Amino acid sequence: MKRLLFFVPAGLVVGVVSLLSSCGGSNSSPTGPGPASPSPTPTGSPVRTVLIPADGWSIPGSSWLAKNLDYPPVGTVDLSVDWGGSSNIDIYAVDSSCANVVDLQTGRCTILAKNETVGQMPKSITFPSVANRIYTFYLHNTATVRVSGEIHVGVTTYGPPPATPTPNPSEDPQTNLAPGPVARVTLYIYQQYHGGKPGQGGQIEQKTQDNQGRWVLHLNDFVVFDSTQRNASGDICRYNAPPVYTLEDPAEIFNVLGNSTTPFAFRVEVRDRGQAKLISHVDGIGAELTAIAQ
Repeated sequence: MKRLLFFVPAGLVVGVVSLLSSCGGSNSSPTGPGPASPSPTPTGSPVRTVLIPADGWSIPGSSWLAKNLDYPPVGTVDLSVDWGGSSNIDIYAVDSSCANVVDLQTGRCTILAKNETVGQMPKSITFPSVANRIYTFYLHNTATVRVSGEIHVGVTTYGPPPATPTPNPSEDPQTNLAPGPVARVTLYIYQQYHGGKPGQGGQIEQKTQDNQGRWVLHLNDFVVFDSTQRNASGDICRYNAPPVYTLEDPAEIFNVLGNSTTPFAFRVEVRDRGQAKLISHVDGIGAELTAIAQ
């Protein structure tokens, strides 16, 4: 079995995939949110802010689409999903305890809100957001045919939401992270492009999982995997050393591109069909994912 070990140089900071911009995972600001703090008592009049006006999606039959929402302000997040045809789409909002759709299906993660009503379209959910947290939306296509639609996300706060802080490049990248130790690591796809890298002809692809929780790839995809470490409270936290990646790729479906200047990134090109496993360890805490190239 082919096993490749990789170490990312120290001094890098982790991030996450974001619905709020084209940057996410590894490109999040090094001066991002600090430790979680209690939500303040609501004051002022309710103000709804649109976070995602209309984000298109397309999900193969019997598959799942995962999208992250990074650090929304304290308030009430609302999500609505609309699509064409008579197929059914179920929607879920989960916290950082959910590593993949298998965790969701087997009850191993906290579901903050869900809508599984058959025959309803569009569908919507709401849930309260806490400071300095990341949330994941899962859309499940229960039909056997591909379904396409749009997702809309907003948040209602008491008074205008606070402005996003300006990054300070000279600051220690771990200054504003919550205290460790690392208790949980999540491993996922940060970027997926078909036909080349972004800016070099690659077209962005939806990041989907099948019912077994395997990330679905295609020939000639450019893929960036990323890791996020959290403490026992679920906050992104300080770490002693960046991740060590181990790739189990017996069919050699990946051409490994090595490290980049992007923190915590593991970059590959898909050159053959098959299945591979990627493992990440941060401060001795591990996570793994399985990818299937079709």
